[in-house]
Amino acid sequence: GGSIQGARVLMQRGLRINSSAQDMWVQYFCLEMHYLQKLRGRREILQLSEKASTGDNKAANDSFADAPIPMIVYKNAVKAVPESVAFRMKFLDVCRLFPQTETLEKEITESMEKDFSDKPEAW
Repeated sequence: GGSIQGARVLMQRGLRINSSAQDMWVQYFCLEMHYLQKLRGRREILQLSEKASTGDNKAANDSFADAPIPMIVYKNAVKAVPESVAFRMKFLDVCRLFPQTETLEKEITESMEKDFSDKPEAW
């Protein structure tokens, strides 16, 4: 297997060369979602093995629920390809492949409603 850092470097290099490559943006988003899911899995295993002290892990889990890196990728993708509803819908499709993406889906949906209020396909 490779490293997430190496994969990020390759994706970012490709996007610098061709920032309007929609499939590459979606795959970069998907890469970050897979990595986030891997981290969530590790966290769950560690918490189970430690028999979590107070049981109040909400604050720690919130950072994962917000999915900050995938959200940054999405926002940069929108800057690079601002006029496509279908492009943004692909990000929602990726979100639906993963658990605990409600916050991310909500932000994507709200950005579509804001930017494409005149286009029925964005509703």
